[in-house]
Amino acid sequence: MPASSDLQASSLSLGVLTVGAHPLVTTTPTPTITPTSTPLPCGLAWNVIDSLSPGPTTNYLFGVAPVSANDAWAVGVYCLSSPCYTLVEHWDGTQWSIVPSPNPSTASNLLNDIEAVSANDVWAVGYYHTSTADQTLVEHWDGTQWSVIPSPNTGITMTNALRQLEVVSANDIWAVGYYESGGYPVPLIEHWDGTQWSIVPCPSLLESELWAVSAVSANDVWAVENLPKQGMIARLWSIGMVLSGASCLALTPVLRVKMITI
Repeated sequence: MPASSDLQASSLSLGVLTVGAHPLVTTTPTPTITPTSTPLPCGLAWNVIDSLSPGPTTNYLFGVAPVSANDAWAVGVYCLSSPCYTLVEHWDGTQWSIVPSPNPSTASNLLNDIEAVSANDVWAVGYYHTSTADQTLVEHWDGTQWSVIPSPNTGITMTNALRQLEVVSANDIWAVGYYESGGYPVPLIEHWDGTQWSIVPCPSLLESELWAVSAVSANDVWAVENLPKQGMIARLWSIGMVLSGASCLALTPVLRVKMITI
């Protein structure tokens, strides 16, 4: 099952709001679909649009990425009793439908975020569970199907998970999350250079996780982490253009840190 921090309840129905080399890769099963009911419009602009809930109790959408008014994606997770599967839904301008997506694990698979470069170049990140620990999961849509793209982990016996994506260009994509070291979470940053994903070493504090990333430009990327033992504190830094395997500490600007207590 996904971690409790990712799934805070187990009986929610899905609703979408609109304005105006991995082993054991399987495809998301296609169970009986029960669409959600459509309540009355809320306010003048927002409406609830029916989406699909394939799981009997657990269905969640965590990320959404519009390509155009008639082409949008949403990702998350659904569970059938114990196994949990990646959930990918697509909006064609009229309705949401489930698109089959890979599941490397027979136990638990989850997608946290999704970003689109173009209609034929869409990325999603999350994690899947092995017999020993969670491992990073990156999936890609090529216009025809979703497939798993190899992504690095700090170790096969330690938890590794990706939470959010940011696209700068087709050859410059960031993903952030965390891994465990000595029983404590440590920020995890990965970068796509058009050929492969690689881990980028960056400044961090022990017992913290990266929850979000956003790019101003290729040379100005921001990430935010929380420090649970000091309340909720946002720590942001700017990273220069990263070459595969390079450390952001070796680039300029070397470090720009801003502490914000929430």
